[in-house]
Amino acid sequence: MIPIIIGVGVTAMALTVKALILASTRYSKLRPSDIARLNNIKLINPHVTAQQKYFQKMFQHYHGGFQSRMNQIEAFQILGISGKDILNLTPEMLKARHRKMMIQNHPDRGGSPYIAMKINTAKDLLQKTFMFKK
Repeated sequence: MIPIIIGVGVTAMALTVKALILASTRYSKLRPSDIARLNNIKLINPHVTAQQKYFQKMFQHYHGGFQSRMNQIEAFQILGISGKDILNLTPEMLKARHRKMMIQNHPDRGGSPYIAMKINTAKDLLQKTFMFKK
């Protein structure tokens, strides 16, 4: 009975030592930024470039992607219509914004067919809104 207890104890000790060695080698390879990320700590980098600051500010509130069903806010964003422009939006202005975006993103000129479809959908959605109904 004693040899079995000793065998189980030695095996448990060996597995513990093996796990300790693996954990210490993994820990020694971690950088401070990795440790902070694992602990949900946000590091402030003093060497952030102006471009990185610009992109952080630009994408701070917009998480990207498209909604499953387009809404007016997304349509305004796709066509580049800002909050000030919404109050003065006319059918002519909508047509001009649509044309500008299609020129920039047309599939025949290297643009994405998906983005072109979204631009057309945004224009159609905004044309059907209460703003343009007669």
